[in-house]
Amino acid sequence: MADDGSVLILDSKQMKNMATKVEMNAAGGFPQMSDGWVVQVLKNLNNAARQVTDPLLKAELMKILNTVEAARDSGNFSAAIIAVDKSSKELIAVPVKVGK
Repeated sequence: MADDGSVLILDSKQMKNMATKVEMNAAGGFPQMSDGWVVQVLKNLNNAARQVTDPLLKAELMKILNTVEAARDSGNFSAAIIAVDKSSKELIAVPVKVGK
């Protein structure tokens, strides 16, 4: 999380010939990095966090989830795919539009 409350999620991928792809049937059956996918992943993480027995770890996980959800609700949420091109060794970042 940035100082302004914005959140950036990154998904790393392998790249070949300047191309990569997202999974079209990912969490909850939604395309990876789509809004439906983000919502499903947050639900999955929330469910997993509720199973944690260590109170300090559980509190930290819930804080992170609440921060991400607040950023998403306020429009301060961004996503990008990053990849290393194996041939050129360049790091490529591609913004992904995720919205309600």
